[in-house]
Amino acid sequence: MSMSSNLPIVLRGRAGSIELPFHNCRPPSRGAPSAGLVRWSVLSALSLLLLASTAAYSLAQRWRSDAPTMQLTPSAQFSSEHYRFFYNAEDHSLAKVQSFAEERERLWQQMTARLEAKPPAEKIQFYLHSTFEQKRSRGNGRDEFNADPGKAAVAAVWNEIFPRVELLPDAQVLVQQVWGSPAHSFLGLSAAAYAAGTWRRKPIAQWGPQITYEEGPYALDFLANAESGGSRGGNFLSPLVRRPLAGEFARWIISRWGLETFRELYSTAQSPLVRSIALSLDLSPQELESAWRRWLREQAKTYSPELRAATSQRPFFQRGVSFTQEGRRRGGGYDSSGMGDVLASLRRLGVDSIALVPFSFMPGPDVPELIRFSGESDAGINNTTFRARRLGMKVMLKPHIWLRGGLFPGDVHLQNKRERDLWFFRYRQWIFHNARLAEWNGSDLFCIGNELREMTRYETEWRDLIATVRRIYHGPITYGAHWETEFEKLPFWDAVDYIGLNNYFPLTRNGDASATALQKGADEVLRRVERLQRRWGRPVLLTEVGFPSKRGGVTEPWNNRVSSIVDVEEQARAYEAIFQSFYGKPWFYGMYWWKWYSTGAGGGPEDGRFNPRNKPAGAVMSRWYRKPVSQSSSIEKR
Repeated sequence: MSMSSNLPIVLRGRAGSIELPFHNCRPPSRGAPSAGLVRWSVLSALSLLLLASTAAYSLAQRWRSDAPTMQLTPSAQFSSEHYRFFYNAEDHSLAKVQSFAEERERLWQQMTARLEAKPPAEKIQFYLHSTFEQKRSRGNGRDEFNADPGKAAVAAVWNEIFPRVELLPDAQVLVQQVWGSPAHSFLGLSAAAYAAGTWRRKPIAQWGPQITYEEGPYALDFLANAESGGSRGGNFLSPLVRRPLAGEFARWIISRWGLETFRELYSTAQSPLVRSIALSLDLSPQELESAWRRWLREQAKTYSPELRAATSQRPFFQRGVSFTQEGRRRGGGYDSSGMGDVLASLRRLGVDSIALVPFSFMPGPDVPELIRFSGESDAGINNTTFRARRLGMKVMLKPHIWLRGGLFPGDVHLQNKRERDLWFFRYRQWIFHNARLAEWNGSDLFCIGNELREMTRYETEWRDLIATVRRIYHGPITYGAHWETEFEKLPFWDAVDYIGLNNYFPLTRNGDASATALQKGADEVLRRVERLQRRWGRPVLLTEVGFPSKRGGVTEPWNNRVSSIVDVEEQARAYEAIFQSFYGKPWFYGMYWWKWYSTGAGGGPEDGRFNPRNKPAGAVMSRWYRKPVSQSSSIEKR
């Protein structure tokens, strides 16, 4: 066992602190496996064997399609002193590229000055892509930007939605040009972030104090070895945290021991990194960790948070749809360049709000693993958010958990306290990342969870999470509660800004799907919601509501397989009943219909799924969304 194996990461909040020790930079040992885990492991073994060859082939194909090989068939190129730019002349004028080059050259001088290095003779090959589709098709990856230091190449999306390109990829190339390859990947990131000097339009020196104020000091052992991208999730740490804190680490070392010491560490320090760095600095790993945290805490004292109380914001009405990513590999993902057209078509229907739904995967309800899906990328979420806001639309960021086998998120429950603490730690990391993303891209509403009925009984953990989210994200927040067992029992409605209901209440139970019967059912749902609203004094959102266009869908609105008979008229009557009951109530502030595809396709009279597109239900939605709604100017919060 390494000396760093007992170094904890501490997350602090109003409820105190939780310490989770890391062994060899991995999450804590779970001890003896739970019975649920044993069952899951045995049952999944055969499935894994059957899927192994297919998965391996799929992964290889994805790598071949996404690997940043830095190629482009350009129609034009332009050279400056330290760059050679490749771009499509149909998309960008020479004057625009020249202006971009001038700014890049100015910043290049600042980066070399920070490293006290002579500018290298080799120019950076900079590929400017107009769309994510173009970037992927040229083999340059699917992120907003990336670097291939070995080829002295950078690729980035550059358009009216992403008019600025981070300096980090340029710095990654520069550092390897002047210092060679790093002995540890974290030190390469640290040197590049320090050289770049900024991250997301703010100086690196401002990020350490802010993040420490918001989340507490991060242990160096975890920071150095966490994973900040891809679909793996065991040690996930938001790249919006890890990248600037890596730069802060370099700034700390340089301010205390000098640039030459940091450069020596860059070339020599290896795994286990904390022990290696500590030995080089004549410290113990514990002393190094303590000194690093003292630095972060001292820096945090200089941070003055912007006081924008989310609870003081007036609620706003939302005519929404759940806008789910579909057909990413066919060009219909959140990062699509055609997203503006899809959103504009929704806008014409009266929709003024969308819920974006990034997923994280759990292999079983008692397995404390959260693995980020690679599908809904941060760049894609930003692309859709920016395009929606340009159309005057509101955006709710609403992360979901997806369980293997189609299980319900409400089944997630970990009886063992250590496993439960581990799940909450990983869940917080994921939620804090999405909250930080929502803050940066200007999302109008953030949903902290969705239908986690077994886990929301742990009130202290959720109140602590909400307090941290409030420091990170300055907009209003909600929670999407399950209609049947969670909505009326949730203990922390007073801590959020909107009561959120995933409304899949049956509108009838005896098979009578007449308009009269459905209206009676909707009115009963309304009375239950109204009783809860009076108790808590919060505005109410239907964070999800929907019906499959199947015969009997109104008896099991959550069940897309309730029957094989398509019935678009029944779906439309259910929409009408919900609108008739809820619209215009002074405490009701909108709904998000499940669901509308990001491709702008689907639906139609032969489609039995939830999508209301080109169905009578869509016409009902559009008619109601075009009506003016007058809400009370304020709702008393008790």
